[in-house]
Amino acid sequence: MATVSAVSLGVLTATPQADEFLAASSGSSASALSSTVTRDDIVSRSESRVLAAKVAKREAKREVRATRKAIKRADLKMWTTAELNLWSGPEKDADKIGVLEGVEKVLLTGRKDKGRVEVVVNGRSRWVSPGYFAKKKPETGPLLGGTCSNGSTIDAGRATLYDIHDVVCANWPQITSYGTGATTASTARAGRSTS
Repeated sequence: MATVSAVSLGVLTATPQADEFLAASSGSSASALSSTVTRDDIVSRSESRVLAAKVAKREAKREVRATRKAIKRADLKMWTTAELNLWSGPEKDADKIGVLEGVEKVLLTGRKDKGRVEVVVNGRSRWVSPGYFAKKKPETGPLLGGTCSNGSTIDAGRATLYDIHDVVCANWPQITSYGTGATTASTARAGRSTS
């Protein structure tokens, strides 16, 4: 009994340190305390969010510096060989910002990420699909199809002649008069007999 009184008195008179907590697993008794945890070991959710935000901000600053450096060092100019969508970043969920024309000389930074390559357009970083660049300017010919803008029309018997008219009119709108030199078999025979 004296031992119990002495232990109880010692527990009652002891002052616990404000920074220490005793931790025990839920299935153990008070006599099997496993470790001591200090307040410094406890991280709140708000502290972890603040830390994550600081890390993300540092990473964003690093990316901005890397982009500026890549734009300054860019020295490879190549021709586009197709119309290309311009993206704000290499990610699949990046914003579409515009379109590069089919044959345009652009500056490449040499950076590649997530299946896209970085180009410089108006002094800014943009991302495009790779594989549509050439060192020499691509030869361009007339575009197939198109819309006739000069108001000319034809009266032809075959659909292919209308297609030819549309290509010529769309690419050379200054031509306004059309005709065919084709002859039918009966005209050719008649022409031979009269000559």
